[in-house]
Amino acid sequence: MVKPSSSVRILVFGDIVGNPGLKALEAGLEAWSDKNIDAIIVNGENLAGGSGISRKSFRKITESYGVALVTMGNHWNKNRDVYELKNSQKIVLPGNAWNVDDFRSGFQTFRTKGDVQIAVCNAMGKAFMYGENRCFFKYADKVEQELGQSCKIRIFDFHAEATSEKQALGHYLAERWSLVYGTHTHVPTADDRILNSWTGYVSDVGMTGSYDSVIGMEKQSAIQMLRGEKKPSKRKLGQLDLWANAVLTDIDAESGKCINIERLQRRF
Repeated sequence: MVKPSSSVRILVFGDIVGNPGLKALEAGLEAWSDKNIDAIIVNGENLAGGSGISRKSFRKITESYGVALVTMGNHWNKNRDVYELKNSQKIVLPGNAWNVDDFRSGFQTFRTKGDVQIAVCNAMGKAFMYGENRCFFKYADKVEQELGQSCKIRIFDFHAEATSEKQALGHYLAERWSLVYGTHTHVPTADDRILNSWTGYVSDVGMTGSYDSVIGMEKQSAIQMLRGEKKPSKRKLGQLDLWANAVLTDIDAESGKCINIERLQRRF
């Protein structure tokens, strides 16, 4: 895709799962280094061994890989390092989650090297998710009101299990947000499109990590756990068949309208 003039090109990665995910992320960034990217956003809730985030992994992706902002999800507090990181301007918690007290933790703004302001919001679904997460429709409205009209480019990472919730929120935010994408299920979906000729959308970006696995977990351990033969314990991650999954979008800098959206997938 040729980058349109006066647009901002944003590369979004879904859930980065542990060290295999970091390897695949690095390889993906190298493979797509010719894409003329203005900003990189990743979901980092599985960075620390598959559950939570660590100081080391956070520094690696933000300092070494140039990631502008890290969104989270239902495992946001599984590693205590997050409490030292959550005041960083480069991390966003799921602001409607039952265990997140301040709704302002769920969105951040940053500027690209070209001095274009971008707002990123993170929220969780309700169906099949642990805890009584607050209404994500109302949360999106609240964040939008807080942001005001000055920030035109608005991006929403919706960390949810149900595709019905994801699609409903995408349509609800159409023409109001530049990009709405799903994370959490670790499986990329093929429904990337532009809603109402304005809002880029995909139900799930897909994980970046080992696909010789069960959503990132070592196959036999996951099968034994699902068969009830083994109690859930510390995650043992798959190590082979690394994939990077991402979404590349071009967004008009003045209006916030999504011009192009493209799924990227690379196997290493």
